[in-house]
Order: sequence, then C-alpha cells, then structure tokens
Amino acid sequence: MLIITKDSSYQFVSGHAGGKALNLYLMSREGLPVPHWIALPPSYMQQYCRCNDIDQRIDQLFKTSSDFKFMAQEIERFFLQGQWPQDLKQNVLKHLPQFKQQKVAVRSSAIGEDSSQNSFAGQLSSYLGVQSENEILCSIVKCWASGFTERGLCYKKERNLPLQDAKVAVIIQKMVDASLAGVLFTCDPVAKKSDRIIINAVHGLGEGLVSGLYEGDTYTLAKLDGKVLSSSIGEQTQALYLSKDSKLEGPQCMEIDSKLLGQAVLTSQHLNKLKQLSDQVEDYYRFPKMLSGQLRARAFTFCNQDRSPQTCLISRAIFTFGTTVISLKAMAA
Repeated sequence: MLIITKDSSYQFVSGHAGGKALNLYLMSREGLPVPHWIALPPSYMQQYCRCNDIDQRIDQLFKTSSDFKFMAQEIERFFLQGQWPQDLKQNVLKHLPQFKQQKVAVRSSAIGEDSSQNSFAGQLSSYLGVQSENEILCSIVKCWASGFTERGLCYKKERNLPLQDAKVAVIIQKMVDASLAGVLFTCDPVAKKSDRIIINAVHGLGEGLVSGLYEGDTYTLAKLDGKVLSSSIGEQTQALYLSKDSKLEGPQCMEIDSKLLGQAVLTSQHLNKLKQLSDQVEDYYRFPKMLSGQLRARAFTFCNQDRSPQTCLISRAIFTFGTTVISLKAMAA
C-alpha cells in the first residue's frame, strides 16, 4: 500500500492526505524547514476497519443509540480491541527505520477537516514523543478512533454532515526536542490587520502553549520591516520537554533553567529569522486575504532545538479566520 511523502504526486496527496498532511507536503516541496514526515492515507484505516468488522459495528451502534458520548466511547473500544492485519502492520513497520528510533509525533489528518466551510480544530487526536513500535501502532489506531469523538459527532450534527463519514489519514513525523517553540500568524487575526505579524512563544515544546498550560510571550512585528511594535513576556517557571529516558513517552513537565526565568523566549535574531520564514510562507500561500468580511491568514507552528536562531523549524501550517483559530494543535513543536 502507498504512503504519502514529500515525493508523492500532488494529485494523490490532495485527495488522500487531509489538511495537515497536505500542508506539510506543500511546505516540504517549497523547501521550507519541515522535520521529516510520512503519512498513511485513509485506506489504511479502511482496511483495519474491514478486517475487524468495525464499520458494521458502528452502523449497528448508530441504529440503537443517539447518545454521542456513549457512542464515542464504544467506537474507541471497537478500534482499540481490533487486531492489526499482518500485511498492514508490516507495511507500517517497514517505514519506521527511517526515523532512526527517534521519538515521533503521531497526528490525525482527516479529509476535509479544515476547509472554508468546516473546521474540526481540536476534535481529532495527536500523540507526542512516541517511540516504540507498539506505541506508534497504538497511537495510529487512536487517531483513527478520534474521527468519532463526542465533540466531533456533535459538530457534524450541527453542520448536517454525515455522522459516520470519517476518513482519517495519519502523520508520523520526527519529534523535535525543542528548547523553545510557538505559533506565528502572518497577520493579526484578532485586530484584522494584515500589516502585522503575531508571534506567541514558550520555553520547551509548543504543546505547553497551544494547550493553554503555560502563559507564553507575545510579539507583534511590523510586516514591512520586522520592527518589534510590542512585546509581552509571560511568567513561565515550568515547561514541557522530551525526556532523555527512552522508556518515558510523551512530553514531561520540568522546571526551566533558572537563567531563563523572566527572560524573553525569543531573541532579536530569532525574531528576524521568523520574519523571514513568515515572508516565505505568505509568499507561497498568497495569504492573508479578506474573504466574506473576515481576514484569512496563514499561520505556522515553529520550534527550535538548540536556541540557535538559524535552526527554527516549521512543524505545520494552519489557517485562521477572523478571531477563530481553525487548527492550533502543535506537533513537532
């Protein structure tokens, strides 16, 4: 079975990758600094479901229940109790050596998840800092099951979307052991100003920022020349980091270095580098634009492994519409 990589054809990727993987593909092809990744198209999920009779069990569940919370729990159980077909399992495992036993992020990328009509932000799952084969396989299955979360089912009902239609691709991407991370918006989506760049940053992994766990720094730059128009330094004493212990998977909460307390997360050199990346991303996507009275912007998460301003990496690109962040789930950050 085929997997999706940066060398796949655009025709294949656009139809099978989902929003997150498609943007990774586009940025990788453009030569932007994206950590190594692959994606499993929804056909992997479909074969897993066929071999475990999951589709039939879901159909029966929808006929007998209207309790979305119960249904989401049952569907997750269907997936987790399923067995990997050997050929499908081996087809996934044969691609893992390219990650050289490093920790990875396993993330959902559903078909149609982030379109101009619909947004499934925060409704599908991601798993960070995964390393062992068994945990990677388990995380993939959990990503598939997250296509039927209670929140997602409620959203589909509100939007008159088919409740049982869930086509979930899954991204496997190198996890960057970030010393700092954040999110950059190529315009100000709140004030609807296209001449500004907004940057939020924290020490450690970006999950600490996007989950709301820690207060991050906020920087506002002039898009024309990168001048810092304003900055606000967050009060952060702890951060999420990857553990050096290979047995500990997922982000670990640790105290930050005392030398960093009260200090700005980003230096002027970092800001200059991020300004350059912002220009590259915006030039490529040709955003921001005003659509239906709302500012449609392009944003991306970034991370930095060794505090060198020359090694900022883009882990994904995301849309914002007006004041609503369509998808703000960090991965490699």
